[in-house]
Amino acid sequence: MNKRIMDNIRRYVYAKERVKGIRIFYVHLVLFIIGIPSILALIFLIEESDQRSFWIWLILTTVITWAIGMVVHALLVFGKPRLFNKKWENRKIKEFMEEEEEVQIWE
Repeated sequence: MNKRIMDNIRRYVYAKERVKGIRIFYVHLVLFIIGIPSILALIFLIEESDQRSFWIWLILTTVITWAIGMVVHALLVFGKPRLFNKKWENRKIKEFMEEEEEVQIWE
């Protein structure tokens, strides 16, 4: 296969994986939007007892952990890190190769 076809296939596979990741994120977001109010509603259903503070702590810990998970998931799907990505890698390789070339010219 020629290079152009391979590039098109690679770009298609990459785009397909990104769409899959976004779809999974939105499912996760819907579950989060439905689940968090449901979980928080449990606080009002807990009767006064010696264990009430433990259950409230457990519920709030679950909510906070899930929220942190949502932020991380969103960053992975949408906030693709600009630092140290493939484009940066290629740029640095080119830069080092040019530096090496300049050193050889002066020797």
